[in-house]
Amino acid sequence: SQTNTHLNEQENILRLISDPCTRKIIDSIHEESKSAIEISRKLGIDLCSIYRRLHKLQKHDMVKTTFQITSGKKSFYYKSKLRSIVANYHHGRFDVDLDFN
Repeated sequence: SQTNTHLNEQENILRLISDPCTRKIIDSIHEESKSAIEISRKLGIDLCSIYRRLHKLQKHDMVKTTFQITSGKKSFYYKSKLRSIVANYHHGRFDVDLDFN
């Protein structure tokens, strides 16, 4: 049902933003766009973990992805679209509100 789909989506978002690594990534790309390699180097987190979380953030439309082509090589850059996240708990259910820039 649509309600279960919405609840699963809310749970997935809550799980994602509860992850300390994901929050570090969001903080890292809040002010300016960075490549996954830049994020990895700045945070000292392995590239696979960065890409995995960026993919989840993209799936929930929380990051803006752009690319540049330099010397025939395509580089992707990521920037957080989030302004704030509010989670409410009521009668056993979470509701997550994302506020975008």
